[in-house]
Formats: sequence, C-alpha cells, structure tokens
Amino acid sequence: MRAIAAHRVRTSEPRVLRRRACSIVVARRLLHRGRGGYPRVVRSARIVAAVAVALVAALLSRELRLRAFVHHRSTQRRVDVYYLPPASVLPVLTLGYRDAAASLVWCRALVYYGEELVHRGAVQHVFDYVEAITALDPDFRHAYLWIATTGIYRGTATGEPEVRRVIEFLERAVARWPDDGELRYQLGATYAFELVPYLPADRRPEAKARGVEELTIAARLGHGPRYLALTNVTQLLRLGRAEQAAQHVEEMLAVTRDDDTREQLLIRLAQLRSEAYAEGFRSAFQGLRDERMRSMPYVTDELFSFLRPTMPPVDAARLGRDGWPAALGEREEPVTTPEDEVEADDTLEQDAGEGDAPARP
Repeated sequence: MRAIAAHRVRTSEPRVLRRRACSIVVARRLLHRGRGGYPRVVRSARIVAAVAVALVAALLSRELRLRAFVHHRSTQRRVDVYYLPPASVLPVLTLGYRDAAASLVWCRALVYYGEELVHRGAVQHVFDYVEAITALDPDFRHAYLWIATTGIYRGTATGEPEVRRVIEFLERAVARWPDDGELRYQLGATYAFELVPYLPADRRPEAKARGVEELTIAARLGHGPRYLALTNVTQLLRLGRAEQAAQHVEEMLAVTRDDDTREQLLIRLAQLRSEAYAEGFRSAFQGLRDERMRSMPYVTDELFSFLRPTMPPVDAARLGRDGWPAALGEREEPVTTPEDEVEADDTLEQDAGEGDAPARP
C-alpha cells in the first residue's frame, strides 16, 4: 500500500518541480570540473581574458616603440670621426702585415664613402684614408684612381685645395707608373677641367697647358675616349701651339684604329699643314692596309707595321770584305783621294765652261 501511495505522489508532482530538477542536472553538468580543477566555463573565460590582455599590451608596446624610435632618430646627430692613427706610424703598428692592413683600410674607405653619401656628410676624411693606404702599400694603384673621383665629387662643395690634393696623389702615381695611360688621363683631366674653374684668369693658361700635356701623353699611350686626340688638338690651338697640334695629329694617325676618327684627324692635318701633306698620309695608310690584307689580314695595322717583311739595309761593298754582320751595320762613307778631288774639279770646270756661268780661273 505504501509503494502505491509513493507512486501516486511521484506521478502527481507538479510540472514546476520537474523543471527545477532538470535545471539542477544541467547546472551540474556545466559545473563539471576538468583536469585543472576549475570549471570549464571559468577556465575558458580566463583564457579569453588573457588573450585580450596580450593583444592590448602588444598594440600599446608597438605604439610606444614607434614613438621612442622616432624620438631617438630625431635626437641623433651623425659625427664623422677618423679613428686610425697618423699614416706615418701605421707601417710600424701593422707588425709587417702592411698589405693586409692596406686592404682592410681600403674596405673601410669604401664603406665610409658610401655612408657619407647616404647621410649627406662632408666626406672630409677621404684623403686621410687614401693617405693611410698609400703609406702601407705605395703600389696600391686603385687607391690613386679612386681618390681622383671621390676627392672631387662629394656631397659638399669642392674648392681649389681639394683639387690640389687630388693632383698631388695623381702626380705621385704617375711618378711610380710613368707609362700608365689611365693615370696620365686622370691627371690631365684634373688639371684641364677640374682645377681651371677655381683659378683666376691669369693662371688658367698654365693649368690648361699642363693638363693638355698629360692628355696628349695619355692619347699616345692608347687611353681615353676616341675623341681625345681631337680634343687635344683643339686645346693646343686655343693655347696658340699650332705646330705642336700638327705633330700630335701625326702621332695619333699612327695609333688610331677608328676610321672615322682617323678621317677627322686627316681633315685637321690638311688644315694645319696642307691638302697634299694630308693626302700623302692617307695614301701611306691605305697602302699599308692593302699590304696587310694581302700578307697578314689577321693582325692590326699597328702590329703589322712591326711585323711587315722589309729588306735589311745591306752594304754590298762590305759584304764581300767583312761578311754579313758588318754588312748589316752602318754603311761606310766613301773614301776620296786627292786624285779624285782633282778629277772632280776638272769636271766642274768643263761643265761651267759649257754653260752660261763664267769658268773658274
């Protein structure tokens, strides 16, 4: 009877009580603890909060870093400092490794020049670096050519002192390599085109003459643009040296390979000398070229002038008496005897008697 009564009570429970029971079950499931000992909902909320805090901190730190970097850059000032000791003591400090030290200073000089151009610096220590390099290795040829450009073309204004110092380095290089056409060309161009604008009018002709002298040597050595010979002729004519200009044209005709430049040189030669004189040069070059094409078409005109087959000057009189070595040497002057002189005088008197001139008594 009791069981029937209990069953009736359970079946008669109101709907509200059943809903509360379901809510309690759902709450227990949601509040089920995981391995960490915290409810899942609480743990998820903490993760989300931590991620949000991290994102906010990252954004704030990025903004603060950008502001700090901008402030740092605005307060920085670039200082051009040369850290090497004087060039006179560098060879002693390298302990014998002078070439290696010169190479290291050379690398540092290249980086220094690039940094100064980027930051628009004064490049005031470029001469000090080259002085150090040449003190360690006087045969460092690239340093002399490098200073010819970097010593003049810089981010700041250049004056006569800087050009004079470049000329000093180039003259030292030419003294070491007198047959280097590139160094001669750089020295002549620096004199004629870089130094002249900074000089007063009364000193310019001297600098131009010095520059043209070096440029003519460079042209004879085969260095420089193909129009260099024509430029040298024009400069020489402006200096009033017409004879030297004509001689330079004749020299360059022998070494010029470009046909157009050679033709222009022949036109200049005709103006300086005469048409017949220039035509003689043209015919000689054409004959030499024809002979080269017949015998040695695989060599240049300059090389063929040394390799062309020519007959040696043989003295036939000495060949039978002294042999070939003496016959190939200098020719002997004919020996005259007193009888030969008397016979020559008689011949002159006979010729004078037959002509209009009175005979010698």
